[in-house]
Amino acid sequence: MPQPPKTDPETILQTALQTVERDGPQALTVRALARDLGLSQNALYWHYPSRTALLEAVIRRGLEELLDQLKNATPQAKALSDLLPVAETYLQFAQERPKLYALMTSPVEDSGMSRPLWTYTTDLLAPFVGADRAPEAAVALWSYLHGAASLRPLLPLKEGKPESGLHLGLQALIRGLGALSESQS
Repeated sequence: MPQPPKTDPETILQTALQTVERDGPQALTVRALARDLGLSQNALYWHYPSRTALLEAVIRRGLEELLDQLKNATPQAKALSDLLPVAETYLQFAQERPKLYALMTSPVEDSGMSRPLWTYTTDLLAPFVGADRAPEAAVALWSYLHGAASLRPLLPLKEGKPESGLHLGLQALIRGLGALSESQS
């Protein structure tokens, strides 16, 4: 019976994550990763049966790290305005880790990877908009944040367009969610 390689899955995952963040997801191949780790390709396949499995592990880790940062931004929101630090944290993650963020938001089969982030977002919004409206509010918030994160690196925002416009839009969205909450009362 074959023995597992000496390199543990966490080391492999960390190296894969570093490769994605440095060179982008297209640079993450089993061959290149095995070379970087000083392993054979077969040794990598012991832990990750395919490049897709490896990419999914990197996405899952990125989602976990984002979720941890969001939870730390506002441990317990008492008002809708408390969502601003959460939103800023999301945007900061996307800005500081653009290649990982691009992979995390690429069209891939999710297989439940984003469920913890989804649950966190709906649970965060439910006290303000009601549990039945929280999924709709979560889609609105997530859509805005993803759009804002996608626009930040684009040239139009760098040509004298104020970054504050993103903050204004976020504040308007949060005020709108507040009005939605008030209409529920």
